[in-house]
Amino acid sequence: TINVSTGIQNFTDKNLISVYPNPSFDGMFTIETSKLTDNTTLHVYSTDGRLVYTEMLKNTSGKRIIDISEQRAGVYFLKLMNDENTVVKKLIIQ
Repeated sequence: TINVSTGIQNFTDKNLISVYPNPSFDGMFTIETSKLTDNTTLHVYSTDGRLVYTEMLKNTSGKRIIDISEQRAGVYFLKLMNDENTVVKKLIIQ
């Protein structure tokens, strides 16, 4: 058996992050997080890989509203990353 480690742990636990409303009609999303450590970086990418939003989160538990309303309707990817975890969620603007 060969074990390959990428050094990134992906957590899909629904209790770790919640994003709503999703889909969003206005580009405003509420992100509710728990169980993440401080110094988490939040990135939002378009499907072509373009970074459209970034923010450094100091207090990562609780609710935060992100505004990507200047972006066109479509699919985006929210990536939360710190030393311990990487979480990716799909965002949809209608």
